[in-house]
Amino acid sequence: MIIAHKIIIYLVLASCITHGFLHAMVSLKEAKKQYAPASANLQETIKALRNYYEAPMDGQESAYERELRAICQKALDEHFKEKKVTPKSAIVFDIDETLLTDYKFFKECNFEWTIEDAYQYRFKKECSAIRPMQNFYNQLKALGYTLILLTSRREALYQVTQENLTKEGYVFDTLILLPMDLFNQHVSHGAWKASMRKTLSQHYDIVGCVGDSPSDFEGDCCGVQVRLPNYLY
Repeated sequence: MIIAHKIIIYLVLASCITHGFLHAMVSLKEAKKQYAPASANLQETIKALRNYYEAPMDGQESAYERELRAICQKALDEHFKEKKVTPKSAIVFDIDETLLTDYKFFKECNFEWTIEDAYQYRFKKECSAIRPMQNFYNQLKALGYTLILLTSRREALYQVTQENLTKEGYVFDTLILLPMDLFNQHVSHGAWKASMRKTLSQHYDIVGCVGDSPSDFEGDCCGVQVRLPNYLY
């Protein structure tokens, strides 16, 4: 969502984070205009966000990482370990806030950013692997699944995305980015991903999808849906 051309962030109160629910969303800049002086809440929200995403001490897991680990373990135990895997058994992964995170960038700009800011940041190839997701990814690969990366990053980022993923230790079978002509047409990301999964299903048995956004699961050919929390946008 964009308000006044700014990416919104979720207004995550500590209780919302604890229970894994989002009850309100607000543009950071709009909130400053509308709710400042009444809302010292905004700084409390940022504090809650940081407490959720950042480990209390080096070597410890953050609340975010613990939640991811639990989601992934449940998916493995209840679904993916039990399936008969063939060379055509495929799982589709999103990338941003699924395998790689821009959290360092969000924090550096105090959670105020534009789409163009994020686009330029990704050219630096500094997005970090999300460790519980990387472990999950590697376990699926070891089980024999074909892993397909399907992202709405624009295609101009193909090389830097490939290099960033490789630098962070990901080995993948297929990487698909949004073509520039479709980006310029402002195509729906969810509809495009659904179309791509339908095309892929002609060659693979898509047994699962992993992502952090509703657009990752729009349409058919999803298989088991592994939905991840994202309180950043």
